[in-house]
Amino acid sequence: LAARIIGSSAIAGVELGLWKFLGTTTNLYGLSVTSSDHGAFLIQLTTLIVPVVQGIMGIPIPKQIWAAIGLALGGVVIFTQDPNQSSCASLEGDILCALAAVFYATYDLRLFRWGKLVPTNELITTKMVTQSLLALSMLSLFGRQETLDFLSNSSADDLKLVGIVALWSGFAVN
Repeated sequence: LAARIIGSSAIAGVELGLWKFLGTTTNLYGLSVTSSDHGAFLIQLTTLIVPVVQGIMGIPIPKQIWAAIGLALGGVVIFTQDPNQSSCASLEGDILCALAAVFYATYDLRLFRWGKLVPTNELITTKMVTQSLLALSMLSLFGRQETLDFLSNSSADDLKLVGIVALWSGFAVN
């Protein structure tokens, strides 16, 4: 019923924007409280989760991929136990980065489905708008004062750099 009222492209784009927003938010927060090595490695769990779920769903996965998944999973376990990282890594950050991988994997799996059903441009546009609106809403709720302080204390060059990075992240990367 909702698809008939607002359209499949809108539903798909909003759903994908939500998954991407959740992944990005948990990843950034996780990276702020754990080591960059742990965060970068854990976020790569996405590349393990997606084929495992696809295999469970009946999509054929070659044996080489299953072997690579097993090796990579073993590497994740070994890497996260590195005692040299204990001073800058945290369990909370590691869990958030792993959760981000789950959100990103969900995004990938849902994109696999929606990409077959709705036009690409509408899907990407709605996803980007949703993700941006959610990020701006979160910023206005939880980071308003910090943002205002940053803007009032920044040089024109700082603001130009932030604008370029925002445009790059919003348009080129998406």
